Formats: sequence, structure tokens, C-alpha cells
Amino acid sequence: MAPLNPNATQRYFYDYVQGSVTHTIMMRCAPAAAVAVADAALVGLFNALSAEIVATTISAVRVAAAGSDLAFPVASAIVGNSYGTGAASAATSARELTFTGRSSDGRRARIAVFGLNFAPTDYRITTSEAAWVGTALTALAAGASTFNSIGGLKPIWNGYANVGLNDHWVKEAR
Repeated sequence: MAPLNPNATQRYFYDYVQGSVTHTIMMRCAPAAAVAVADAALVGLFNALSAEIVATTISAVRVAAAGSDLAFPVASAIVGNSYGTGAASAATSARELTFTGRSSDGRRARIAVFGLNFAPTDYRITTSEAAWVGTALTALAAGASTFNSIGGLKPIWNGYANVGLNDHWVKEAR
């Protein structure tokens, strides 16, 4: 399969703050996806994960058009929204929850959220083990224009979430 340019789709970048650390989640969207549609999709995901993440505040939103490497600030109704509970720490900043899937053209999709407020005892959580994983997967699958693969198609998400420690944030904590 030939590789695609990373800028092949329109992308929204949502910056969120947990304590003193800023993370970014990138959402690949259909070319005509308005910021309000992307906002609603992200709110659905963060609401599903709210009990599992530390206090998180959306701080900025940027958009990059398909074919462009430049992302520009965009007005978003969810800047300032808060989700989750509990204080962030170096340990929680390194904990990531990753959802993966694959679209019909064979392209992978991946979304990672940082700041888990629990220490994982396993590195994969299935929908049968935790109802919130199913709720998050439902939020990712909602709507045809958001949380797409690099090929621009809607992925079929795997029925689990991977949990781990991100190497970058582990090094930052040292």
C-alpha cells in the first residue's frame, strides 16, 4: 500500500491542559467538517472518558486544511470546557489510553488521550471489562465526518482500549 501524505485530510488539533502539562489530540475530518461538528465529536469522547481522566481543560483549537502543513487557530465553543477529576501529576501525564481501528481502505486510525487517573493493572481494557470503553468507542464511531483515518474514511474501531506509559512523558518526569 502506498503511503499517504500526513496532511492528506483536514485536521483539527485540540490542545488540552492537565495541571501544568499541555497535550494535543488530532482529529482527522472530512473536508467540509465544521468546527462545531468536530467540537461535538470531541465533547462526546471526553464525556465518555471523564471519570477516567484527571482534570482536563480544552485550551485551544487549530485547524489545518487538507494538503496544508499549516494549522491556524479557530474559534471553538468548547475552549475552556473541563472534563475529568483529580489532580494531574508526572505519573498521570505519562499514562495514555489509545484507541485503534482500520478503515475499509486498510488505513490505520489511532487516537490517544493522556492523563489517566488510575494505574493500569492490564495493558488492554475491553468493552466487557469496562462499560466506559464501549461508550468511548461509540463516541469515536459517531458521525461520518470526524475521527477518520489518514485515508479520510471512517474506521472500524477495535473493541478495546490500549493503556500504557508514553516514553516522552516518562523521560520528562525523570
